[in-house]
Parts: sequence; C-alpha cells; structure tokens
Amino acid sequence: MERIYTTKDVAKLLAYSMRQITQKCADHKIAGYKLPGGRKWLIPESEIKRFQENGDRKTVSLSKAMRQHFEELSIEALTLASNFESDLDNPGVFDFAGKIGVVVYGGVVYEIGSGQSAIMRKVDKSVALNLLCHLKKEFPELASIDDWADLATGGLTLHFIERLRLKAYGEVFNGTCRDCPS
Repeated sequence: MERIYTTKDVAKLLAYSMRQITQKCADHKIAGYKLPGGRKWLIPESEIKRFQENGDRKTVSLSKAMRQHFEELSIEALTLASNFESDLDNPGVFDFAGKIGVVVYGGVVYEIGSGQSAIMRKVDKSVALNLLCHLKKEFPELASIDDWADLATGGLTLHFIERLRLKAYGEVFNGTCRDCPS
C-alpha cells in the first residue's frame, strides 16, 4: 500500500516550508488531496518521488473531460465503499460462495431479521467496471477479477475500504478504461 504524507512531512522531506508545499498542492504542482471538510493536504509517496525527479517543471493538469471522468469514478468508489461496509457489518448476509456477488451493485434493502435491514446503495455498473480497470494495478485484491461481484468476501477489510475511500477523495486514478477521454 502506498504511504500518504502530510504537508508537514513533505516539507521536511523536500526542505520546503509547509506554506510552500500547501501552495504547490493548491497550484497543482504537487498532486495532493483533501478529505471532505478537511483543510490539510494529503500527498501520496509516488507524487513526492515525481516531484523530486521533475520539480516544478511538470504540473498536474487534467482536461475538463478527464476531471469529470475521475469525479464520476470517485462517486462510484465511495458508493462501493459504503456497500462493502454494509457487507462487513452484516457477516454472511451477502456471501455468495465466498464472493460478494451482484448485491455489490445495490439498489436494494435486505431484511436481516429482528426488524433490521442492510442497505446496498445503487451503483452504476458500467462506471464501477471502469473504476475496476483503473484500480487493478494499485489494489492487489482486484488484479484477478473482471467484475466487482467476483470480489472475494475475505478480501473485504476495513483497510481495503479506507484505501478505496482515500483514492476516491483524491479524484486521480491511474490506468485507463474504455471510457477514458482521449
């Protein structure tokens, strides 16, 4: 898993002030992200390495179409994370031969007894499959599957869900999919 650094950490590593690192993130010279409602930038280790190699010469610039595409992927990643959390909160309810199954695409409420229910939020399957293409190289758990429904329930951990959320909040994805703007 890739390590994530704060602006304070990056400032120390690169011998800049925290203010300078914050400004470089705001100017898209360093690709960092903020969690919703957060004020602090979080920066992946790969971005620190990229900056060390290229400095200010390479700015992070995405076309409007690519930003919209990444935003769409982020929304589906957060919805999937919510559905995976429902799976973890209700062990065995969504287990189909050791896989999460098509319930991952949600849109239904499952009665689990004692007047309780588990909600699986609706996911756009085509966008979710595109997201899977983007995440395969970074998430070893996904390398051998072509559909989220085939994800082994044993691979669903809080750590996996948090990594998925962090990726979604960053709104930048590696790899390509069939719907990536050219």
